Amino acid sequence: MSELMTPIPFRELMTWITTEYRRDGAVFGVHKPYKAGVKKLPIFGETIETPFGPAAGPNTQLAQN
Repeated sequence: MSELMTPIPFRELMTWITTEYRRDGAVFGVHKPYKAGVKKLPIFGETIETPFGPAAGPNTQLAQN
């Protein structure tokens, strides 16, 4: 990863995704979408389907403490 992060225009991102899907049958290495099962986990008085979530982004990694 470089130090300079530049956003990708939406049109370019969608072209990248559709081209890759047609060529490889996958998007960014993911071959099939995730489908939640019947198992749910309780946490903080609610239920969740998966015990993981999105990773912290560069805005939190670069923040000064």
